[in-house]
Amino acid sequence: MRKEREFNITEIIVGLTVSILLFLFAQIGVFTEVYSFTSGLVKDLRTSVFINFSDLGENFNFFFNISQIKDERDSLHQDKIALISENARLKEELQSITAVNRQLQFDLPYNLEPVRVVGYNENVTGEIIINKGEQQGITQGEVVIFDQFAVGEIIESYKDTAKVRLIISPKTVVPVIDIATGTKGVVSGAVEAGLIMSEILIDKLIDQGDTIVTAGINSNFPYGLVIGNVDEVIGEQTEITKEAKIKSAVKFNDLSVLFVINK
Repeated sequence: MRKEREFNITEIIVGLTVSILLFLFAQIGVFTEVYSFTSGLVKDLRTSVFINFSDLGENFNFFFNISQIKDERDSLHQDKIALISENARLKEELQSITAVNRQLQFDLPYNLEPVRVVGYNENVTGEIIINKGEQQGITQGEVVIFDQFAVGEIIESYKDTAKVRLIISPKTVVPVIDIATGTKGVVSGAVEAGLIMSEILIDKLIDQGDTIVTAGINSNFPYGLVIGNVDEVIGEQTEITKEAKIKSAVKFNDLSVLFVINK
């Protein structure tokens, strides 16, 4: 077992003497300067630590706020994308509703099926694809219109789509009549000239601005659909016939909502 150390009388006297001297020195102010110095040092150290921790807290809050702002920005970006998508959907629905309402204003005596253009045939001039076919009752030979204007004719019908030949196609031949004069002819598409009314008898009247409509004979196009207006009488086709250039109000390169006349 460890033996406890015993203090001798000399150590005790020295200890008491040092304690008495320290007490006396403190009473007469010997340690005042030392205390002031250490007190100031501790105070400065405490102030420095406080400032450093305050700066650290501010930096932490700064980075926290940046992270929060980034999260809010990402959330707003997602909301923006959702709103753009919803806006596009609503615009499409509004376009369809507007087209239907406009079509109803003409009160045409036909059963109409609204369709949407889903593509243009890049290999053949003047052909488009619509989003309905045999399952929706669309059959070959049915006529496609927009407002009161003739647009084209169904040439092939598939399960859920159909191919339409536009009246601007060079393969199109539609019997027509001049509303003002009763002059008859046929309209076909021309690659550069647009719509051409040909086979007009040389002695028949046809003037610039006259409205040309479908004649309702020898074709699937019923009577009275507007082809366009005479833009220019372009001279004699043969010794007994002449031609005229027809301008349609339909933008054939930007078709969207159309209507099929059901048989």
